Amino acid sequence: MKQAAQVLDLLEFFGNTGHPATLTEITKQLGWPKSSAFKLLATLSARGYLYEPYGRGGYYPSPSWGLVVDAISKCEPIPDAIGSLIFSLAQRTGETAVLASISGRSALFIKSVEPENTVRYTAEVGKTVPLFATAVGRAILAQLPKSERTALLAKVDFTQFTSMTLVAADQVENAIQKGIERGYFEGQGELNDDLGGVAMPLKLPGRPLAVMIAGPRYRVTPRYAEFVRLLEESIEMLLKDLELMPLVTYRKAKR
Repeated sequence: MKQAAQVLDLLEFFGNTGHPATLTEITKQLGWPKSSAFKLLATLSARGYLYEPYGRGGYYPSPSWGLVVDAISKCEPIPDAIGSLIFSLAQRTGETAVLASISGRSALFIKSVEPENTVRYTAEVGKTVPLFATAVGRAILAQLPKSERTALLAKVDFTQFTSMTLVAADQVENAIQKGIERGYFEGQGELNDDLGGVAMPLKLPGRPLAVMIAGPRYRVTPRYAEFVRLLEESIEMLLKDLELMPLVTYRKAKR
């Protein structure tokens, strides 16, 4: 819906600028008609989500947003230990570590930690990548029932991002089967020529998740065996801590 998109655009605008803005500044930057912008700002102000910190010096999001986000975060069905796992993987490898979930035909990054390297894989929370064209996406697809996976892939528009992109459902299914057999999934520049990664399933009850370590191909490809061992050991330890080991099965990765 247009109105929902405008609210998100407005939040991103304030997130990028970091300071109050007048109606004129907002309409100029976002290209909105003044009448519709005024109605949106008035509605958010009336609900307490916008205020004018300097009188008439401009609008800015109120702390109400933070209260709502905190309440949602506290109820998120992802154990804190998983966040610690993602942080640990990034620290130990010096590469980007990601936890992803399924969102339609995409993998949605719900937790991520990036290293301090200037050259790194950028994976901010909320980012989405195609399920079919990424290691983390195939690690998620592998957890779906075969019939559900087949139905989902039948609806995919197989955009060819690079020369390595899998461009047909049977190719993706073959890659998934290989990943299931060896216990992990590889990304070899299918979405971006310069990026690579290793991913493994993390199956919590009723929710297919996957963990990935990713970065520049020239840096991560020689370390795939190391990443596989680290993911395997870390996930096994996590599941034992969560007492969920009986709910998760995957083959030991080939060394």
